[in-house]
Amino acid sequence: MKSKKIFFFLILLIIFLMSVGYASFATDINLDGTVKIDGKWDVKITDIEEIDTCASCDAGALIFSDTTATFNAALLKPGDYVTCIITIMNAGTIPAKLEDVITKSDEEPKELIFTTTRPQEILNPGETTTYNITVTYDENTTTLPEKLSKNFTTTIKYVQE
Repeated sequence: MKSKKIFFFLILLIIFLMSVGYASFATDINLDGTVKIDGKWDVKITDIEEIDTCASCDAGALIFSDTTATFNAALLKPGDYVTCIITIMNAGTIPAKLEDVITKSDEEPKELIFTTTRPQEILNPGETTTYNITVTYDENTTTLPEKLSKNFTTTIKYVQE
């Protein structure tokens, strides 16, 4: 019975020493930090200007904000035209990808024709691109149309690349 007590005591001593040894050689490592989203989305219109026009034409008031550009062209006779250039800038920190360009306009009068260019596909931070729009009074027109004005809207959609 004495040998059983000694054996039991030795087992307890070994378990105790193993526990102390494990505690001595175990270390907890904690990692702390903060993650911050630092990207900024800022694709906007920065300018509109008349770049080409016939002698008797006028682009009217050229107005722009971050998201819209407006001109009201006055065309007097067939063959008259006005071309405006709109500057678009990526003032943010996130690259932008051109998703779509959609131009909608009134059906009538068909004698007023809109033509456009396509802006740059990828617009990296700090880069600019241009979008040209020309409105032309059809030179083949021989009569004055009933409706004398035409509204249009172009949507240029950039998305995160």
